[in-house]
Amino acid sequence: MQSLAAHLRTLTMEQLTSLVASRRDASLEPAPKTADRLAARLLHPSSMAGACALLTLPQLQVGEAATALGGGCTTARLAALFGVPADDPDLAAALRRLTQLALIWPHDGGFVVSHLSAVWPYPLNLGPGAAELLTAQNMNELRRLAKLYCVPVTGLGKNEVIAALAGWLAQVENVRRLAAQAPADVRAQLGRLALRPTSPFRPGGIMYGSPGMALPWAAERGLVVGSGWGAEEMPREVAFALREGYVAPFDRRPPAVSVTPVEPEAADQEAAAAAVETLAAITSTVETMNSGPVPLLKTGGLGVRELRRITKSSGQDEDRTRLTIELLAASGLTDASDTGLCPSTSYDEFAAADPATQLLDIVQTWLTMPACPLAPADPTATSTRALYWDEEEEIVLTGLRALILRTLADTVPEGQAADPDTLADRLAWQSPVLIGQVNEDLQRHVTGIWREAHRLGLLAHGTATRLCRSLLIGDFDAAYRHAEAILPELAARPYCRTTSPRW
Repeated sequence: MQSLAAHLRTLTMEQLTSLVASRRDASLEPAPKTADRLAARLLHPSSMAGACALLTLPQLQVGEAATALGGGCTTARLAALFGVPADDPDLAAALRRLTQLALIWPHDGGFVVSHLSAVWPYPLNLGPGAAELLTAQNMNELRRLAKLYCVPVTGLGKNEVIAALAGWLAQVENVRRLAAQAPADVRAQLGRLALRPTSPFRPGGIMYGSPGMALPWAAERGLVVGSGWGAEEMPREVAFALREGYVAPFDRRPPAVSVTPVEPEAADQEAAAAAVETLAAITSTVETMNSGPVPLLKTGGLGVRELRRITKSSGQDEDRTRLTIELLAASGLTDASDTGLCPSTSYDEFAAADPATQLLDIVQTWLTMPACPLAPADPTATSTRALYWDEEEEIVLTGLRALILRTLADTVPEGQAADPDTLADRLAWQSPVLIGQVNEDLQRHVTGIWREAHRLGLLAHGTATRLCRSLLIGDFDAAYRHAEAILPELAARPYCRTTSPRW
């Protein structure tokens, strides 16, 4: 913690502001008032996990590889591990991003990374580090190893001795030189042990048997460390050094997204038609509700029978009704009570606004809506009711909507349309942590978000509209002008937004 606090004190105000803006949990109340307290918050495992959710696949791969290198992490060693030049621009960019997020920071010509073991307990399928394994050894054993390694430890406490030994083992040349002295059969066993994958359920780098008996030669030299429960475990640094020729994965280039030409005018026309239809559907759905509260299921949500009744009364298709009902509820434009669902008092204020304002408000609601009503049916679901929200799904959908729109805007230029079936791989590269949370529902959610964004005028003919692109760059005045251009009968009053959409 002290190392990070010292690093934070070297940052400019601009760098600190950027860090806190990116890692938003760092400023939650009570906000840390000192560098030490900020460092403690940034190093909390949940905070580091949240920061990792902001990383692309190659940035995560660099973070994992850095964790595997431990105290010996330098740019040169990372480059060698990935099989790229030391001045590789993609590696430099990944290290820069990790540093900007305070997941790593420079120190003595390398990087401090030991704290990342909370995020990657088994980096590159390697087991615990030497420092963790040596903690169980007594001082006599630690001094014996220090003498063997020619590491001076006179006057040092146990933790300092362990740090010195771990530092020696972190030097690949030291480990390989020592292992080269082993008998041929022991070298072969060490090689196999170094390659054995590690998992939380079957730790790799472990040989079971009587303590100190499986590989006595290696145990005497600290290449494996015995435990009290009958196993010898290979320290991470040793396994890493003995994986000669190993190249860690580094997917620097994102998967391509298939595109086809599209006329910008056609996209504008489709966006306009979709936006008009969205606002008309809201009006007709509320008019249907005005005839009396819509009954809700006793177990929660809106049943299929009532959904189809609203569909018939409002003259819409069922998909449009599902989306409209969810948008109204998420916007607070309807109230649910024991008597059923009916328009709320907020709807009057919404109805009095001009169409462009209405559309932008609905879009902002959709970004964080806790449902994906136009996703293909979940084959494992027991019900197709509406307004049956899942808090965990809300978090995932919020991130996924922003990710999809940003990815399309960044990778598909105006005049080109994307194929939604080719998006999944690109999204997984762009935000592996988020996509990992979606899991088997990814394609279903991508399809639903794709359909909904088209219905709202954010996408049209497979491309991000001018409205969407303006919102993504935070130009809300331009977004209003684009909304105004595609919607008729605007009220003659200026638009003023006091809060920014959550992109």
